[in-house]
Amino acid sequence: MFEAKDEPGNCKRKKLDGSERDQPAEESIKYPIDDLLVQPHPDDPVFTDRPSPSRDFNVPMECFGDLLMVWDFVSSFGRLLHLWPFSLEDFEKAICHKKGNLTLLVETHAALLRVLIKDNGEYVLAVQKRRPKITLITWTDYLCDFLEMVNIPELRDHTATIKRGHYGLLDANAKLAIFRELINQALESNIVREKLDEIVEQRQALGASRREEALEEARKKREKKEWLNAEPDVNRGVDPKSVGSAAANGNHIRQNGDIVTTSKKSNPHRF
Repeated sequence: MFEAKDEPGNCKRKKLDGSERDQPAEESIKYPIDDLLVQPHPDDPVFTDRPSPSRDFNVPMECFGDLLMVWDFVSSFGRLLHLWPFSLEDFEKAICHKKGNLTLLVETHAALLRVLIKDNGEYVLAVQKRRPKITLITWTDYLCDFLEMVNIPELRDHTATIKRGHYGLLDANAKLAIFRELINQALESNIVREKLDEIVEQRQALGASRREEALEEARKKREKKEWLNAEPDVNRGVDPKSVGSAAANGNHIRQNGDIVTTSKKSNPHRF
């Protein structure tokens, strides 16, 4: 038996008698699957060597970890924060921008501050004298109230600059430090915690489903292997002549894995 390929994606096995039967080229994939199991597309580029890590950043290297953490958080919870997705490169450029306040940063600050307001925690008491709506004009007032509430000296020192309307003049390290504290407070809110619990439950359910599929697949393979091992013994034939000769001589014969003793004793007393 040998294989013959007639059409792309189809694989046929050709028997010795010339007949052919179709065989699927690959098994169907059930999604979702692990990222490592995703097969590359034919149009994807082929990487032979591992690329060297990039160090061409606009922010200082010591605060790149905060840049990545803040971007990852707002990207992962973008739907909860009601934020449109944006790239890491755009976020980095916005952090380094000095002239004015970019809409990207204003909306991100406002989204995190709204989470704290909805949580009805300590921050609500700090801004109760404010209007309930954060706008492009009032967002700096809400941010200054937050910095005074957390009472961190290195962050509170930037309050005067922000109140004067010069938030953009803050360096990248200061902007990211403010974002880091906002996210730390948001992670303690009930809104974000409930979302995290939901994500954890989904991951656990997916893991349990994958384990069940793996166990079922292993069971099928084990049964198939046992069936293949038992097939030669079932199909093994016994020669009638050899059985008759062995029975006549009183010898032992083996049939289907069992030892059968056949002997013929002569009776000296016959009637």
